[in-house]
Amino acid sequence: MVFKTKKTKITSLIILIVIIIPIILYFVFGGLNKGSRSNLIYGFNDSSLIFAHRGIAKYFPENSFEALQQAKQKNFKAVEIDLNETVDSIIILFHDEDSEKMLGLKGLINKHNFDELKKHPYIFNNNVTSNIVLTLDETFQKFGNDFVFYLDIKNRTYGFMEKVIDLIKKYKLERSAILASAHFLLIARIEYEYPEINTCLEGFNAGKEWIYYFIPSNFKPDYYASFIQNVDKKHIDWLKDKNLLNNKIVYGVDTSNYIKAKELGLKKILIDYDSTINLQTILK
Repeated sequence: MVFKTKKTKITSLIILIVIIIPIILYFVFGGLNKGSRSNLIYGFNDSSLIFAHRGIAKYFPENSFEALQQAKQKNFKAVEIDLNETVDSIIILFHDEDSEKMLGLKGLINKHNFDELKKHPYIFNNNVTSNIVLTLDETFQKFGNDFVFYLDIKNRTYGFMEKVIDLIKKYKLERSAILASAHFLLIARIEYEYPEINTCLEGFNAGKEWIYYFIPSNFKPDYYASFIQNVDKKHIDWLKDKNLLNNKIVYGVDTSNYIKAKELGLKKILIDYDSTINLQTILK
């Protein structure tokens, strides 16, 4: 009986240590503190920044050269692009997991090599176009000085993130690129190991504000994103109270709701542009 009591006490002590040590480490790494945010994007910390969602994707293949070129010609200062990877480890601009809809090529996009993808131009409005899949490397080479980039990560592995970061550094775009993902652990790790890289936690909806308080300061993302329909006045008030309104990014914005987004005071917006939208209003 005495032996069981001692064994129980030892077990309880071990459990207590297992619980206490993570809590101590949690607060050592920042705990509930607000922490500092890098906000490295040049000139746009406190002003409006409107991202052309996948470029001008209503009139050109999404994530294509023409879609990005048109965004530049229409004076967008920022674009959102989707990042994926080929089987031979080339980082490409591509949204879907499946390649058939956009390229007419059966199978998953990450099961094809890049040379194969280049043989299959984008299909747009049931027509084969002259656009082929872009790599992130050539995108940065061609447009690196033109945009702030919202990089929507589709491959949720840390190795992929590191390859993207290497390209950001290669073109010295630390101040004009945002790595975005709903995968908190990936974002947290990047924020901690690469604080010079701008990060964005997606899926930060109204009602999920409590998450913010439990992210240690050294792991806090620089930006918080969600669909516009998941933003309400209470959420806006909370963002203002925490001085985070300029760090909020919304997507799912189009002709039907971009005025609402502006009226809410949101300044960083991913927009699905079409010709009915008044660019002078939205870009100012």
